[in-house]
Amino acid sequence: MKTCPECKSVYTDDNLTTCPNDGTELKVGAASPKTDVKAAAPPKTKGSPVLVLVVAGVLIFLGGIWWFSQKSKNPSNVKPASNTATKPGNAPTNSAAPETKPPTMTDVPVGGAQSPTEAYRMLFAAVKSQDPAKIKLMLSQGSMGLAQMASGQQKKPVEEIIKNGFTETTFVDDYPQLRDERTNGNFGAVEVWNETRKQWDDIPFIFEDGSWKAAFGDAFGGKWQSPGKSQGIIEQENANAQNPNLIQKMPAGNSNTSGNFPGGGKLPRRK
Repeated sequence: MKTCPECKSVYTDDNLTTCPNDGTELKVGAASPKTDVKAAAPPKTKGSPVLVLVVAGVLIFLGGIWWFSQKSKNPSNVKPASNTATKPGNAPTNSAAPETKPPTMTDVPVGGAQSPTEAYRMLFAAVKSQDPAKIKLMLSQGSMGLAQMASGQQKKPVEEIIKNGFTETTFVDDYPQLRDERTNGNFGAVEVWNETRKQWDDIPFIFEDGSWKAAFGDAFGGKWQSPGKSQGIIEQENANAQNPNLIQKMPAGNSNTSGNFPGGGKLPRRK
């Protein structure tokens, strides 16, 4: 039995060392007649800060789950995320990211073509880039001679004469269809679809200065040799053979060079 010297309370719990009421150290001894014997009062405890934080965190977590469940039931209430990005040191802006465009024809290198097909694609890209220097690079010496002759007759700059690459097949926005590449020594050809006339044009090429180049002037001057019948000619010959009673016709003539000269596509006269 222990007694508090201050409040005179008596406690039967021998494990107590201080008075629960005033914190005074308890004394061991018998209680006086006027002293009330009290059972050991449970010690007063204060709330733990850690426990409070844990409880608050659980409540916030449960509240978040409930909020998202309500939003999923009503998707119309959810606002789309903003596309704005924040750069370090700068405030967010509403400007959209610049559009990424695919490479243009001006990015295609020209020169050094190792096949008539590659040479045509370079010529097409040069025409679309509207760069006369690139167009000249893909034309043979004979073709440039033809351009010089046409320039003198029409009183126009050479750049104006060659701007379409001497062929109507460059009038479309993107690469036309190509087929039937043929080579024989330094002479070559490839058929290109002419969307304007709905026919296959057989484009002549010549290997010159280490590169295949368009040989329109060489063909016009009779210096280009055909590397063999084109697929278009073979198809037309087969069609004529299967229909002997019909009036035979040859494949439509190439539109090469006609797209560059005004006045109905007239070619310059050879002197």
